[in-house]
Amino acid sequence: MIFFLACVLSKHPVDTVTAPAAAPVADWAVWLATPGPVTVESWVSARWDAKLGSLLDLSDAACAGLPNAKVDIVLPVHVMRHPEKGDFLVDSGVPASMREGPGPVKGLIRAALGSFEVVEPVGEGMAKRGIVPRALFLTHAHFDHVLGLPELPVELDVYTGPGELRQTGQVAVLMASTARGVLDGRPTVHEWSTTEMKPLGPVLAIDVVGDGSIYAISSPGHTPGSMAYLARTAAGPVLFAGDTSHTLYGWEKGATPGNFTADHDTNLQSLRALKALAEGVPGMKVWVGHEMDGQGTGVASLPAR
Repeated sequence: MIFFLACVLSKHPVDTVTAPAAAPVADWAVWLATPGPVTVESWVSARWDAKLGSLLDLSDAACAGLPNAKVDIVLPVHVMRHPEKGDFLVDSGVPASMREGPGPVKGLIRAALGSFEVVEPVGEGMAKRGIVPRALFLTHAHFDHVLGLPELPVELDVYTGPGELRQTGQVAVLMASTARGVLDGRPTVHEWSTTEMKPLGPVLAIDVVGDGSIYAISSPGHTPGSMAYLARTAAGPVLFAGDTSHTLYGWEKGATPGNFTADHDTNLQSLRALKALAEGVPGMKVWVGHEMDGQGTGVASLPAR
C-alpha cells in the first residue's frame, strides 16, 4: 500500500493558470440566464459496458436495492465554440486507432472496459464539424477522458484541475501507464488555480476568456482536481458536470459515483454545489459524465429514473 500512496498519476510538467479579468456578476443567476455567444456541440466517441458499482456508490441510501449488474455507458466529447476566442474541447474522446485494438489501455483497466466500441473518434468528429480546437479542457485525467490526446495536435494547450496529475493512490497507479502514454512528448499541462477562482453562486469558478461566457468550475472529489465547465449560449447555459456524476440517476438522486471515486464525501459536496447552480437557473442543460438523455443515444439499461 505504501507503493500505491507514493506513486503519482503523472510526473508530466505542469504550470498554474492565472485568470483573466472577471466579468462583473451582480446577480449570478440572472447573469447565467442571459443569452451568451457560445455554441455547443457534442457527440458520442465510444461506448462500452461497466458494472453499476463503478458508476454509482451502491452503499449510498439513494442506491438501495440496485444490483451491481453490467450497464451500457457512453463517452461523449463536447466542444464550446466562441465566435471570437475559438473552439474549446471538453475531454478528448478516443482515437480512431482504438478500432483496431486497445491502444495505450492495458491490464486491469483494459479488462474494465468490457465490450468497448468506437463510435466517432475525436479526430473524425472534429473534421465533420469543422472544429479547430484552441485548447482541451479535461474534466479529470482518468484514462477514458484522455485517450484521444494522441489524435490532437501535439502543441494543443491542455488544462486540468489543481493537483490532478499529482494525485496518488491505487487508482492513480492503475491509470498511470495510460497517462504517460498519451502525455509523453506534449508541452507543459496547464492547471487551473484555485486561488484565482471567484464565487459564482454556490461554486468557485474561473472566467476562462474574460467575458463571462465560459467558466471553469472547481469540482473535486471524484479526483482531487476534477473540474466542471459551463457555457452561456443563446439557448441558455450548458453545464458539463464531468464525472462528479457519471449518470442521470446519480445527478437526480444526489448519489455519488462508484468505486473509482477518490473521496465520496468531497464529491457529494461538489455534486450538491453543481446541482444548486443548475437549480438556480431554470432550464440549464446539464451533461453528466457517461450518460445521455434527449440526444438520440439513450442508455436504457441504467436504473429507472
